[in-house]
Amino acid sequence: MDTALYSLEKNYKIEKEIGSGGMGVVYLATDKRLDRQVAIKVLKLSTGNNDSGVSETEVIERFQREAKAVAKLSHPNIINIYDIGSDDGLYYMVMEFVDGESVSDLIENKALDIETSINIAIQLCSALELAHESGIIHRDIKPANMIFSKKRIAKLMDFGIAQLGKQEKELFKLTQAGSVLGSIMYISPEQLNDASRVDQRTDIYSFGMSLYEMLTGHLPFMAESISTIVMKIISHEAASPSSYDYRISKSLDNVILKSLAKDPELRYQNAGEMKKDLEKALYEFKNTNTETRAEATTLITDNGLNNNTMFGNISTSSTIIMSNASTIMSKPGDIHSADLGHAVLPKNTPINETLINSLEKDWSWLRHMLFGWKRVSMEGESIPDILSRIINNKTYSTTNGVISINNNTYIFWYEGYIVGGVNISDNTVNENFFYDMPKTVQNVEFSFTPENCHDAPIILASMFNYEKPFHINLDSSTMDLIPLIDNFSSEFSPFSGFLKCYTESNIFYYGYSYGKNIFVCMADNDDDSISPDVYNDPKKLVTNHRVILNTYSIKPEIFGTSLHSVLKMMNLNLKYRSYSKGELINIVELGADEVPNYLVKEVKQNIYLDLDLNQSSKIKLLDKDIDLHKVV
Repeated sequence: MDTALYSLEKNYKIEKEIGSGGMGVVYLATDKRLDRQVAIKVLKLSTGNNDSGVSETEVIERFQREAKAVAKLSHPNIINIYDIGSDDGLYYMVMEFVDGESVSDLIENKALDIETSINIAIQLCSALELAHESGIIHRDIKPANMIFSKKRIAKLMDFGIAQLGKQEKELFKLTQAGSVLGSIMYISPEQLNDASRVDQRTDIYSFGMSLYEMLTGHLPFMAESISTIVMKIISHEAASPSSYDYRISKSLDNVILKSLAKDPELRYQNAGEMKKDLEKALYEFKNTNTETRAEATTLITDNGLNNNTMFGNISTSSTIIMSNASTIMSKPGDIHSADLGHAVLPKNTPINETLINSLEKDWSWLRHMLFGWKRVSMEGESIPDILSRIINNKTYSTTNGVISINNNTYIFWYEGYIVGGVNISDNTVNENFFYDMPKTVQNVEFSFTPENCHDAPIILASMFNYEKPFHINLDSSTMDLIPLIDNFSSEFSPFSGFLKCYTESNIFYYGYSYGKNIFVCMADNDDDSISPDVYNDPKKLVTNHRVILNTYSIKPEIFGTSLHSVLKMMNLNLKYRSYSKGELINIVELGADEVPNYLVKEVKQNIYLDLDLNQSSKIKLLDKDIDLHKVV
């Protein structure tokens, strides 16, 4: 036994170490006075804490904050604290001992079913409800901080970075300024932006993320680097949990996705609201007709897919199907879809590669697509005049469309902005296109989007300048692609982007806006091997024909005169990182005296040039934000 623990031997018999973490070691012990088992958490004070950038004083303060937080609470689903103390540099906390396992271990061991997961969540919602009503925000909700006893009682623990009530909030902002506390995988978007200004809804988000993992065994935002994970947390939508397990109901999907809303205003505003919806979901799950579930299982497991070839050697048929479903149903932006892009999938659908490669480079289908759109002729004008006229005309500021020049050059116009351009003769796009626009103008037309195709220009612009697909080489002959296509219309995160479906001798493009398929076109318009009734619906296409499917989301940008207009609204200003020190005036006031080197260095470090906009620094196109600072 560690000699530092001898001071505890007077009242406690230390039996064994049962856990450890970044802040402390937990021992199982017996309280000699009350003859009961307890857990004693002993604070770690070592160079390890300093190496992580956390001072010894801050570690002690966090430790004491946990004790204060839990001491205010008395709830069957929160670990009780019996005592706290220090002795000759040893800081310890005596807590209730719970004979059970952490939820993170249960997830790792695949020991959680749907009903148990919901039960745990309902119990812990009650704990969070009390904590929040008492003015305490946990700020580090995750499965590792939840324990499930052998008596099936869930308990919340580890309030070490809890934010206490209003009386300590300002002090907390000062001591934690600039730091992001909490486990990165479960942290809320607003906690990443400013950890000092979160409220109880950050716990709702982290709790929803934990429940997501409990139900699926996966986290929705995973990547190889922390910076990519942070980007996904801030900007990507989570795939529906049911994409991993068909038994998860729509109502349970809705509970989790609502808790994971990026905007705190769109989440549950308190744990009590979430608890009520979880109780309804549990009732629904328990009362689902078991025969119906059995039939569904039979239908899925009898589809004859060779999943061992595609996804490795998996032991049971039910696991095989879940692995398959998780891959093909995850939404764009989800790490599993990105992983799939690197996977080697068997392509049983025959492809005429020579013909398809030729069609990939032939963009004349755009000309065919615009035939049915209402057009206004603008012959005889120069391109700069045309663009200036459109930008300055209020009629066009609320109109979307495509400007066609010489029947081979196209500029995409969306909600008052130029969002892309393409020359289908030489396949130049966007920046390269605007650097080398045609000098002479023979005919110019503005094609207005049809009523049901309002968002087409921004999707079309992305189709000519896309990045890596989110789903790649999904083969209808080896996978059921219908669930994926249905998932594009998810109520909580509808898909905006486009699909490319490769048949043996053609390519079909489908544009999606907020989950709705708003247009379809094909690379070879002379191909009549597939009827319009079939190819107009992607589900019919993948059902009736062998197809390779790729999916892409949009990445909106602005170009040309729209970008010039933004530049005109910007001012270049000298700014200070801190007004309390290092201002230029400090040097000026010295007059002719010699300027100390330290002051020159301080001023250099404290000033920078920045662009100021005369309007909001962001514009929203379709469902994506464009940061104008980054554009410039």
